[in-house]
Amino acid sequence: MCYNLFILGRDGMKYRIGLVCSAELADTILRCPDCEIVFNVESGVDAVSMQERMRADIIITELLTPKLDGYLLIEQLKAMQNFPRIIVVSELRGEVFLSKAYQMGVSQYIVKPVVASHLLNCITTPGKLAKSMAQKSFDNNRTLDERITNIFISVGIPAHIKGYQYLRQGIKLAVDSPTIINSITK
Repeated sequence: MCYNLFILGRDGMKYRIGLVCSAELADTILRCPDCEIVFNVESGVDAVSMQERMRADIIITELLTPKLDGYLLIEQLKAMQNFPRIIVVSELRGEVFLSKAYQMGVSQYIVKPVVASHLLNCITTPGKLAKSMAQKSFDNNRTLDERITNIFISVGIPAHIKGYQYLRQGIKLAVDSPTIINSITK
């Protein structure tokens, strides 16, 4: 679920923020003080159309979003006349993901789990916390989700196709319980 919300700045100015994220991240942001939800959308495609109409100052997105992954969303947002500041929140911890995001113009990259105060600091202090916070959050131990995503990316399976989550869940089940692989039929 995605939201556009206002966060009050120190000088009383409101930052217009668009979210393309899971309900879990939206709940984290709702715990931030001075937030008000204005509208919601459900995918990266919807986020692009809402950005064309609403002109958010900041877009907070995950990399794995339905219909249009985070990198494609960033590309489409960059093509717009008023390119918003982008904050990526992701469970993908690899340096490849971080460097690609920064090369595409992302101002900050936050690795999950997200601390509400950290996210609010990233919103209100543009650019200053970007790389330092990402490096503090960086963990050299790759999670199972990250390894699965790396494999999918290397074989060309985009996150927005139908069945992506089904494949991902099947792999997790097979890793957790290897005997389940014997139950698979043609």
